[in-house]
Amino acid sequence: MNAIFNGKLKYFFLAPIALLIIFAMLDLNALTDVRKWLLEEKKIEKKATIDQLVNMIDKFVELDNDWNEYDYRTIINIVIAETDGEQDVFAAIYNEDLEVISDRIYEPSQNMFDPTQASDFREAVYINENAWIKLSYNKGRKTIDMNVYYRWVPNTSYDNRYLLAVGVSTESVVVNPAGHLAVRMVIQLLVTFIMNLIFVMLLTYLGRIYTSRNGTKWRPSD
Repeated sequence: MNAIFNGKLKYFFLAPIALLIIFAMLDLNALTDVRKWLLEEKKIEKKATIDQLVNMIDKFVELDNDWNEYDYRTIINIVIAETDGEQDVFAAIYNEDLEVISDRIYEPSQNMFDPTQASDFREAVYINENAWIKLSYNKGRKTIDMNVYYRWVPNTSYDNRYLLAVGVSTESVVVNPAGHLAVRMVIQLLVTFIMNLIFVMLLTYLGRIYTSRNGTKWRPSD
């Protein structure tokens, strides 16, 4: 008994706390990976939306040769406006001078994201017909990374083309089970940590009582 209370063996009671810390670090890494996977899925989804729209317009223009005659802008704007209306998702249409020609939807309390303010974006769109580019965005009091995909429509053989752009970030993931999971995980770890800490303190206290009793350890009979 004395070895447990006063020897080095008592430090083994700290092992559960050490394991909790290790498990917490592993869980946080797992949650980070989940957010990355969700973001990648969101990027694939929005890229597919733009690509399908552009491919459809390109096909119609190729068949009818009516780019500057038919009002394709109205068709494109319907899809872009709906996409821009999603939570924390950016979407816009620009002309060849990179002037926005679609209605933007954003929260008045937040800064409106505009990729054309970044020199990297303005240079990239004239070099590649379509690509991903990561830009910093000051959203309120914090800065986040906005992943922007752009593509020109129609192909290079036409004038007065449109540039379509869509942007997503980690905050664009509307349904995020990782957030609720993280809260429950933190609560469970915290409760377990406190219980283990109390357990160790109690054992230490009992150890002091045990050693303070001199002579033969006995209990009074009933």
